[in-house]
Amino acid sequence: MKAPLRAIGNLTGWIEEDLGDQLPPEVLEHFNTIKGRVVRMEGLINGILDYTKASKNSGELQPFEVSEVVRDSIDLIGPPANAVINVRDNLPNMKAERVKMQQVFLNVIHNAIKYNDKEDVQVEIGCEDAGNDWKFFVKDNGPGIEARYHDKIFIIFQTLNARDEVESRGVGLAIVKKIIEEEGGKIWVESEKGKGATFCFTWPKVKKATMEESLLAEDFMS
Repeated sequence: MKAPLRAIGNLTGWIEEDLGDQLPPEVLEHFNTIKGRVVRMEGLINGILDYTKASKNSGELQPFEVSEVVRDSIDLIGPPANAVINVRDNLPNMKAERVKMQQVFLNVIHNAIKYNDKEDVQVEIGCEDAGNDWKFFVKDNGPGIEARYHDKIFIIFQTLNARDEVESRGVGLAIVKKIIEEEGGKIWVESEKGKGATFCFTWPKVKKATMEESLLAEDFMS
């Protein structure tokens, strides 16, 4: 699927190079539209691949400090100068698949910054002990989300912003939801329009056995 898109993009570029200044402004605008659509379609294809690969393979469980994962995620995002991110000091030590945990934080923190409409972006990250689970939250002071959209934002390719406002594949939160649910947790958002948003998710303290592992254990015991 990517090959025809690349061909379209290349042909468009070659025509522009060959004709150069002979192309009228309206035609150049159409060419830019085509190139933009090619980039967007490649993004959608990559999004589908990312979604299908998310949580597909089980990695090695390893102990780590969640605060370190959060700091690494923030460094990778590279927040703008007007963003203040407060990380509470109560984040736990865990034994889990670090890569998956980082993928979750990368997406949620990035969204808290990317969709924020305030001049002073405020993000708070913390955790609570919820018995068998850890309950994490990422809170922002952004535009908030109406209740009718609270479920929609976790559906693949669903976005609340127009494409000309914020470019988004609408895949990030769907991947996050897939990862968390396959780990045995859940994710939800608490928000009202104009009052910021708090994304909460739970992560089991002990990884729950997969259905396949449970069946193997039953066969072994019988």
